[in-house]
Amino acid sequence: MTVDVLGLLAGLVGLLPLGAGILLVTGVWRAFRGVLRLGVAMFTGMAGATVLLPPLIYAGLAPSVPLVLLAGLLVLAAGVYLERRRRREREESGVGLELVPALFIALPLAVLAVRAVLKPDGAFDAFANWGLKAKLLYFSGGGLIDHHIFDPTFATDSLAPPVERVYPIGLPSLEAYFIHTMGGPDFRVLHLMFVAFLAGFALTAVALLRPYVGPWALAAGTSVVLWMPAARDQALSQNADVPMACLWVAAVILFGLWLARDQGRWLALGAVFTAAAFATKREGAIYTAILMGLALVAVLLASRRDQLRPLILAGGFVAVTAVPWRIFIAVHGLTGHDISVSPARISEHRGELPMIVRELARLLADPLFLGVVPLAVATALLLVLFGHDRPLAVGFLLLVGAVLLTLVVVYVNSRPDTRYLLRTTAKRTLMTPALLSAAILPLLLTRLFRVPVRQ
Repeated sequence: MTVDVLGLLAGLVGLLPLGAGILLVTGVWRAFRGVLRLGVAMFTGMAGATVLLPPLIYAGLAPSVPLVLLAGLLVLAAGVYLERRRRREREESGVGLELVPALFIALPLAVLAVRAVLKPDGAFDAFANWGLKAKLLYFSGGGLIDHHIFDPTFATDSLAPPVERVYPIGLPSLEAYFIHTMGGPDFRVLHLMFVAFLAGFALTAVALLRPYVGPWALAAGTSVVLWMPAARDQALSQNADVPMACLWVAAVILFGLWLARDQGRWLALGAVFTAAAFATKREGAIYTAILMGLALVAVLLASRRDQLRPLILAGGFVAVTAVPWRIFIAVHGLTGHDISVSPARISEHRGELPMIVRELARLLADPLFLGVVPLAVATALLLVLFGHDRPLAVGFLLLVGAVLLTLVVVYVNSRPDTRYLLRTTAKRTLMTPALLSAAILPLLLTRLFRVPVRQ
């Protein structure tokens, strides 16, 4: 087990060139320093690999260590070249990790890492979908993949595991890379990859929000994220919900920074994280549309026509990264087995709508989620009422409302029994609004009480 742990840690180090390269290419590298820069680079490397590996796999390449290192070095070289050509009026000092947030981040992550190694296995869905696909990709070899790997295992629409062939393969690709670094599939140790997702998300949230939120408020916010029972349980289930939530919420914060500061580098990095969320789970496509749509509305309402072109380019980048996956689904006629949107199904299940809303509301108020969504919504409503930072508050309310409405529509269109689906999936599908609320809550409270921020 020790060798596998060292292998997984080496895999995280192997993602640093890709992550650092993306930060350099997008122009964000100088915005952070020290440990915080390292953490953001690791998280960005995980996001970049989630986007980059699937099309390479469709092209016949294995998600192997040499491939990831080569891709990382190429992106890093491009980033260094672009960084040297940029003209800067002044040198950025960069945001660093202060002692208080560092301690509040390190303790829950250490406890979760120990629990991850001791936990024997993940949830059935993880085993039958993402984990199984990752093992199939790993056993296909470390060089060129035999294209028959997709037939029948990947390309046949079947109820046999892996059940959901229609799911994107971003997460299985990343898992397969880590299995290569470990030298074989050890899913107990692979739990640590999901701990790394939470760690990267927490560090990235601190890095992005520190100019607007004090260290104590950020420490409290990261504690809510990292001690939240639902987040800790779902991370170690090895399902894709926590990774997708981490990636998408990071994208939301980056889009918000772009709208507030009108600096294209935040939008560019946000597009990478949006594409990674898109490549992780089917809901990522819907959440991407929500984020892009609300960003477009914000630009139009602010009459910032100069921001339209970069936003369209960002949306185009995300769409292009999804093309190989969509082509693969269309060519093989793959469909989902859990959800199928249709007027007939909506009509059939409309009587269950009150039950769906009631169950989701009950869970959001459950101690599993620490009541973070109702608290953040109440804080945002107070901001609107008192006229403080209304764009921030309204934007958050629209985002969380759209995500919750999406979940209601999903459950209304369920193929299996709705009660069964709610019982088995609601705790993990609610991770996205919960992490969004937990990440933004320190900023909302800072603005509500007008707390001065000292750098």
